[in-house]
Amino acid sequence: MAKIRFKCTCNKVLAVEDQFAGKVAKCPNCGQPVQIPSEEEAQGQSKRDIGQDIGSLSEEYERLAAARERRERAEKVLAEVGLKRKKQIAIGLAAALGAILVIWIFYTSFRSYGPTVGLIRSYPEPLRPVVRGLRHRDPDVRAAAAWELADLTGDEHIDIIAQMIDEQHPLIRMVTLRALYQAAPDDTAALVEPLLGDRSLDIRMTAAFLSALAEHGELTPESLRPYLSRALERDPSSARWFDAVAEGGESDDDIQDYLQHRVHSTNRRVRAQAAWMIAAALGPDSMLLRLVRDPEPSVRQSAIYAAGIFLSRGRYEVIEDDSDLRARNTLMTNVGMRIEDEAPREVRRAAALALAHCGQDQAASLLVRAIGDDDWFVRFAGAKGLEKLTPSLAARMVQGAGIENERNEWTRRILDRIRENATASGENGT
Repeated sequence: MAKIRFKCTCNKVLAVEDQFAGKVAKCPNCGQPVQIPSEEEAQGQSKRDIGQDIGSLSEEYERLAAARERRERAEKVLAEVGLKRKKQIAIGLAAALGAILVIWIFYTSFRSYGPTVGLIRSYPEPLRPVVRGLRHRDPDVRAAAAWELADLTGDEHIDIIAQMIDEQHPLIRMVTLRALYQAAPDDTAALVEPLLGDRSLDIRMTAAFLSALAEHGELTPESLRPYLSRALERDPSSARWFDAVAEGGESDDDIQDYLQHRVHSTNRRVRAQAAWMIAAALGPDSMLLRLVRDPEPSVRQSAIYAAGIFLSRGRYEVIEDDSDLRARNTLMTNVGMRIEDEAPREVRRAAALALAHCGQDQAASLLVRAIGDDDWFVRFAGAKGLEKLTPSLAARMVQGAGIENERNEWTRRILDRIRENATASGENGT
């Protein structure tokens, strides 16, 4: 038999045999009585339901399409707002960076560098380039100017040179240390006292050594002790060891063993400090030679600075025997050989600074290596060293080096003075 399919008022679809058409039955879903339609009525109802469903779907589709359109419009508006906002932010950032750049340009253009020197025109004409150099933005120029001022005026402007201690650049502080000791040895210990706590090992130790020389005229564990106690505060174990050495509590063999162990350390900082400890406990000992030739540039630099203390003119003047002279000259030669093309600039500068304060004619050929260097400050230091030699020898060295057109004004002034000194002394350098 055929089935009649129809919906109850509760929307439950029911199916009964067509023989029950027109009768009333109970809906199994809601329990309400429902009249069973004829097959034709059921088909009509089904078509009406389908139409209603299609109408509902059409309305839902139109609603969803309208919602999607609204969403797309909203996304477009948000994108435009976001793009506009990004442009505004970009413009704001560009304006801020531009303002910072302008401020930086003005700051670097008008920023004050170096010490307080007063009016440039108040100085004698020959000194004015030097005084201007003290205020130059390039720290290398300020270092060269401090060195020149000490050489040309002695302690006349010691207050200006002393201000350079506050400079942040290590080269300026190192040059200032040597310049202060050269210009005002009696005041050196008091002037360089702040540098005993400097962050740089080489600055701290150089300050300690020069203070001991200024106060006692000699370098011994006893004379160094009060200054190294400050300089070694960052390494209490080394400070205690050195105190024991100064008190005579370490035998010569113990000192040698301790230092040899540190010289062969795999830690470069330990080896760098070892150079200064050797200089403090043993003086210009042959162990320094190994560290002057160390493969690590920072160790070489520290060893060269330590050796340089003993290569100055004043230290040569206290040499008592030929064996000590030979040892110093060997050390000097090894320091000078560090001025080579493949060496880092800081190592070459340290070597040139060490030789520049030597004042010994036997350093002439080593100083020629410096005046041929690519770095102008190495050339400057080499020229400063040559200027301290016998005028005729210095002029011959300059002439032999073939330096005719030195491009750096600071080095050029020194080379001109060397030639003038040779002429003034009646020795033309030929």
